[in-house]
Amino acid sequence: YFILIYQDAVQSISDHVTVVLVSFLAGVIALLLLQGFLLYGIFKSSPPSPMPKCKEEHKVKLPEFLKSRIHQPNLKHPEDCIWLNFMIQFIFSEMKDSLAVRRYVCR
Repeated sequence: YFILIYQDAVQSISDHVTVVLVSFLAGVIALLLLQGFLLYGIFKSSPPSPMPKCKEEHKVKLPEFLKSRIHQPNLKHPEDCIWLNFMIQFIFSEMKDSLAVRRYVCR
């Protein structure tokens, strides 16, 4: 008798879990479709942006401080953040003429 009650309870729980999983997946799919349609509608209706005029390329140079740090023998200390200086200098030199960076810096 207890085995029948146990089997009925397990069957009921598995049915509920199945319904929850199917509902979750249906919600995920519906949300992704809705976002896709909204983004498609937004980008389809926006006018194409004009091509930016390219400026004359300028030569990128490292600051003298960073150049002198490259040849130092104690460059690879674990507490040294010279890699961060090089990374930020590279990113800034590549993006300093972009409109988004200028807006951020001028705020």
